[in-house]
Amino acid sequence: VPIFAYSNENSFNENDIPPSFELWLRTEYDELVYYVKTNNISINTFPIENLTAEFNLTGKEIHIGTLEVNSEKMRLTGYGHIDMDKDTNLTLEGKNISLDLIEKSLMLHEKLNLEGKLDLNLQATGPTDKINLIGSFQVRDAMFNNYSISRIRSLISYDGSILQIKSLDFVEKDFNLFAKGDIPLEFNDNRWICPGPMD
Repeated sequence: VPIFAYSNENSFNENDIPPSFELWLRTEYDELVYYVKTNNISINTFPIENLTAEFNLTGKEIHIGTLEVNSEKMRLTGYGHIDMDKDTNLTLEGKNISLDLIEKSLMLHEKLNLEGKLDLNLQATGPTDKINLIGSFQVRDAMFNNYSISRIRSLISYDGSILQIKSLDFVEKDFNLFAKGDIPLEFNDNRWICPGPMD
């Protein structure tokens, strides 16, 4: 049980389990199957109505059968598999995700005072050392360090070395801004680096 979570009904420390928490574990040959379900918890003070996850572990492969998080109008779902030696195939879909929750989850050194709602659709495929991403996202009623933007929409792809911004729209009352282009981007030594000029 993560120590940053607690039940709305009964607070607990790292040695306690909330009343709404369920964890099932079973083994099938060389496979471990986990099933987690919990209701009315908080993650870094952000309330989560229910969370359900089922995943299988086989050697270096993780198969995600179900990942579902709901909180009021927010919904996050995911499924697919991760294989360290072979190809990965993951799909993540979200609706009305709070930017404040994302900022708290990332535990950034500098607070950005993020506000707004995020919709996203993301698919990851290919080998883990050169993953391919394609996705779209939209941010509504955003606030970044007290600067407001009505809407941000984007369609992106990533082939393991180039982040391609197919479209990026900023919409505000007084102006609209559109951008597209390629950004060299690689993940080395546990950090993202930009090895070359942008196009």
